[in-house]
Amino acid sequence: MRIIRSLAVLSLAAAAAATFAATPNAGKAGAARIKDAATTVTYTTKAKVALYYSPSFGGVIHSKGIAAVSTPSTGIHCITPSIAVDLTKVTPQVTVDWNLSSGFALLAYTKDTSAFTDCPAGDLEVTTYDFNAGGTPVLSNVVAFNFVLE
Repeated sequence: MRIIRSLAVLSLAAAAAATFAATPNAGKAGAARIKDAATTVTYTTKAKVALYYSPSFGGVIHSKGIAAVSTPSTGIHCITPSIAVDLTKVTPQVTVDWNLSSGFALLAYTKDTSAFTDCPAGDLEVTTYDFNAGGTPVLSNVVAFNFVLE
């Protein structure tokens, strides 16, 4: 009986691995599978504003509280929230999404838009960099990220 259970668990694991086989290097077919999966999954979070974004795979994957996202230049991502945001009371958080990014030395961070920004007033900004395998960082559009504002 234990052998049958073990085989069932291994079979489920193999099916799950096949389901999530789409990788950043899977080309347009992999991107289509990711985009199709994104449209069928409900994005639930307690955050007021949330964004799962990949410039390489069509832009917005999931979002909540987002009116628009634009990339006015390489590595500069402007997020227009659909709700009022007071940055004196909350701190945006951003992380690199390694699954949909290309590279190994990547960075994503938010800018304090009240001090300096490349985005229109009222937008939130995420800036992404590629360190080129340990070299000088350059603005990059190969960095996918998750952005949250609670």
